[in-house]
Amino acid sequence: MTTHNKTGRADFLACLLAVTMTSFSLTASAAETVTPQVAGQLNGLSFVETVTAGADEKSELPMVIALHYMTGSPATSIEDYGGVDAPVRLLSLQGPHELDGGYSWFPDGYYELDAGSQLEVTVDVSDRVASFIRAAIQAFPTQGKPILTGYSQGADLTHMIALREPGLIFAGLPMGGRFPDAWLDAVPEDAKLPARIALFHGAADEAVDVNESLAAATYYTANGVSVVLHTYAGVGHSYPAQMKQDFQAVIAQLIEAMDD
Repeated sequence: MTTHNKTGRADFLACLLAVTMTSFSLTASAAETVTPQVAGQLNGLSFVETVTAGADEKSELPMVIALHYMTGSPATSIEDYGGVDAPVRLLSLQGPHELDGGYSWFPDGYYELDAGSQLEVTVDVSDRVASFIRAAIQAFPTQGKPILTGYSQGADLTHMIALREPGLIFAGLPMGGRFPDAWLDAVPEDAKLPARIALFHGAADEAVDVNESLAAATYYTANGVSVVLHTYAGVGHSYPAQMKQDFQAVIAQLIEAMDD
């Protein structure tokens, strides 16, 4: 596992994880490379398709599927994830529950449920997203398997699909997500985890502690997954410019890896 430590807490991380320091750089223009497309619906979930870097939407492209945070929307996902300086097809999904002018993946009262009941709801929603992914692969000309990403609630679902769906995605990129022990009860015995996981988390996150991503990185690494962990000093439950830049760099590297 590779850890990009922007927290200044190397001693803390080193006692938990094997650390190899590397760096990424990116020269991406953001909004200029994204072309909005008509919204659609597939397998009961609404989405917006965009293509980046001036790509032809009819071409065979790498697919990135984005899951928004609580109160987010496809529009916020396009803003957050659309600035990739490489041709990709970005499918920004919409959660099924309206909330505070946006949408939620989980119903009202979800966070008051006990761990077992939360797990049942999370599995149900992740199964809906997985069904969407399968349909999207058939509906759009796609290069390789999709890359799945999401922030907060979207990260939770990214983890759950990575754990439960053998071989469905090329890589998972969860940002600021939870990783409770109870979720491991939902992992099939024959699950084949994705080959690559990149995690992003603010070190000062009070909504979802950074230790959740540390635990996830440890689990994935122990199960043979290639893991990169990015942490950010002084960053709470948010998506700052450096995290966005790192995300875009990882996407570019994953697309290159698809060609290997």
